[in-house]
Amino acid sequence: TRRRPHAGSMDTATLDPFSQQDLTLGTTLTHLCTFLTRNLGKHYGTQTIARLHDRIRHHLTPRLAPTWDPLNPSSGCGTRSLIAMPGRFPTPLVDAALEVGVDPVVWAKEMNESGEWQLWIDPGSICWRDGGWVWVEDGYERERVYKRESRSRDTFLEKSFRKAGSPS
Repeated sequence: TRRRPHAGSMDTATLDPFSQQDLTLGTTLTHLCTFLTRNLGKHYGTQTIARLHDRIRHHLTPRLAPTWDPLNPSSGCGTRSLIAMPGRFPTPLVDAALEVGVDPVVWAKEMNESGEWQLWIDPGSICWRDGGWVWVEDGYERERVYKRESRSRDTFLEKSFRKAGSPS
């Protein structure tokens, strides 16, 4: 276990192997906003998107700040995620969108076709998983596996997870 030095005596360049990275919440939220709104330019103007960025920061900062620790990025990572399912866009994003006049349905469609995704937001890292999860029976216990969409939008599982005779 890594001990955290007293704030008054720490030399941040020697504490963090990623010291060349800006691990602040503000910088990470800037990258997150850019990623989340990357496809909205064809529907909304730059001023609307800039206001949306501000509202996203406003809604996510109090939610992410309590567990934000650049010296221990994985601490609290399970609480710093956004999950979208078909018909259910993350509440902080819906609130931000409605405040600036962005249609959450249009935004959700621009994020991906399936409406299922998850984002993990950690100091210095934003991880995106496109698609959903499904449960499969392996004969002993249920197992959660990644669901993928084919070009025809038929749901299938990777061959390594398929079980003979199971519905695909």
